[in-house]
Amino acid sequence: MQMFPTIIWQGRRVSLERPLFVTLINASSDADLRAFAHEYGGAAPPGVEELKALRDDIHLPAVVALRPLSKEQNVKLKDGPEGQTVDYWAANQLLEQTPIIGGLAERDGRDQIVFRVADLAGFLAWEVAAAVHVGATTRRCEMCSKLFLFGPSTGRRSTAQYCRDTCRVAAMRARHAEGGEA
Repeated sequence: MQMFPTIIWQGRRVSLERPLFVTLINASSDADLRAFAHEYGGAAPPGVEELKALRDDIHLPAVVALRPLSKEQNVKLKDGPEGQTVDYWAANQLLEQTPIIGGLAERDGRDQIVFRVADLAGFLAWEVAAAVHVGATTRRCEMCSKLFLFGPSTGRRSTAQYCRDTCRVAAMRARHAEGGEA
């Protein structure tokens, strides 16, 4: 598998262990969106309405690109670009409007190509593309129903059922309280 290029926005690198696009999709209240803007908005954080629009723009393509599909389901598109599958098509829909600036940088004593995106929307689109590239997919947490990413490069096993340890422990305690399995 080819290595994914380094994508940077405001000093932050694309990481699938805690992807921002999943955090934004899971932001269900205005308070969640304000917390997201405070944490990840940079020098000029976007407002709640702007984040709602961005969440709406990225949600469907991200879920389409990263839902678990069998090889038969991820068929080649008849009307799409040559050889493009559903997951690549959805990711590319996000990337079409994402300007990037390329350059060279040294990291850990090695030269590498680095791409910088101009805004949060571009960074989120590249996170989705990185997830598609490595073969990660999404699932809903069995405890809280939040979306989470699992599979290669995410730090989560492909059998993960919970979005975080808190939900896993809460589910175990609920099973114990019901007299179920450990």
